[in-house]
Amino acid sequence: MKYIYLSLNWVFGILFGLTGLLSVLESPIAGLCLITISLLLLPPVRNLVYSKTKKDLSFKGRAIWILVLVVAFVIFVGQSQDKKAAKLAAQKSEEQAQKAANARQKNIDYFNSHREEIISSASVAIAEKNYQSVLSQFGKYLPTNDTELNDIYANAKNVLDERKKAEKVAREKAQREAKTKEILAKLKTVPVSETKENKELYQQLVKINPDNKVYKGKFDRYSHKLTEKLEKEIKEQKKLQKKRGIRIAKFGKAPSKSAWDGSYYAVERYLKKIANDPDSIEMDGCTKVYHIESGWLVGCDYRGRNAFGGMIRQSNWFTIVHEQVIQMHEASAYRP
Repeated sequence: MKYIYLSLNWVFGILFGLTGLLSVLESPIAGLCLITISLLLLPPVRNLVYSKTKKDLSFKGRAIWILVLVVAFVIFVGQSQDKKAAKLAAQKSEEQAQKAANARQKNIDYFNSHREEIISSASVAIAEKNYQSVLSQFGKYLPTNDTELNDIYANAKNVLDERKKAEKVAREKAQREAKTKEILAKLKTVPVSETKENKELYQQLVKINPDNKVYKGKFDRYSHKLTEKLEKEIKEQKKLQKKRGIRIAKFGKAPSKSAWDGSYYAVERYLKKIANDPDSIEMDGCTKVYHIESGWLVGCDYRGRNAFGGMIRQSNWFTIVHEQVIQMHEASAYRP
């Protein structure tokens, strides 16, 4: 085991040493990190240090130092690579700039030597309304700052800009007209009584056609009608709430049905109170709650034993106030 350990130290020590020597050329500090690792691994170096200092670095200590040096190597190599990449990018940018400057100077020299011919060709292109040709063929001569060429180029550019602007306006107009037509077709299917939907559709029309007074007028009219409708609904709600509050104060909360058999506790309690045989009372179903001038009204079907012991089925209406039945009515007294 000892010989294997020594062999590995020799192998990795030499490997790190050689790699470090090669790395010194690119990143001196990174190379020194690997050389230091090599010195920590090679047995002769460790023996020499021990003979001079009488101190031996433990395996754990050497492992920590090697790990730190490896991390440092990676960091310094990365920094070196970044600097190298930045340098190459700067060189490339400089080469491109020089190339562009050479091309620009070449165009300037060519223009100065063939000015009359170039100006003539540009003028012919303008006369033939080949504006895009002027921009693509003669734009490279603009750095000469020739007044006549600049005027020709500016004229062609202005015409093309105006043309693009006109095409954009026409395209937007067509889109507005198509959208307007679509909304108008939808409006034909919406009843006048549907205030909210009409308002929303005319709002879209006004947004698309802000100068159209007809659409604006109809939008305002439906907006006003919707506001009135909402105000009326709010008033009705308040009125109903007030009535409900008065009714609850006078009669108590509305009775609620049993989730088990659909009966009302107040009714069942009342029937058992007045029945010949309270234990025989069976509820068969009840109506929803109505309100009348004297209280809450419910109708129920039920069965119970009479004085002769026979089960009979009956139906009655019951007026309830504060969870108490105050009056029982014949089945024919009310209609649900």
